[in-house]
Amino acid sequence: MSISNNQSPSRKAKILASTDFQFFSVKEVAIILETTTKTVHEWIKEGKLPAFKVGNPTRLTRIRRQDLEKFIDNHIRPNPTAS
Repeated sequence: MSISNNQSPSRKAKILASTDFQFFSVKEVAIILETTTKTVHEWIKEGKLPAFKVGNPTRLTRIRRQDLEKFIDNHIRPNPTAS
């Protein structure tokens, strides 16, 4: 992942530390994963990161915490058994 924005580590930590967050916006996911919102939208479009639309009209995209954690486990964290 490339760091595309100048978000401070404290902003990232603040988002992750909140136990109240059960859903994340695309922007929050981009901050957490230190990538761009465009990349997050690509992962969603490719089906790698589950997301859903809310609102009327359905313009807001949200990612569930458990889906984000699964995505990180499957796509971000190194696989210790891989050679």
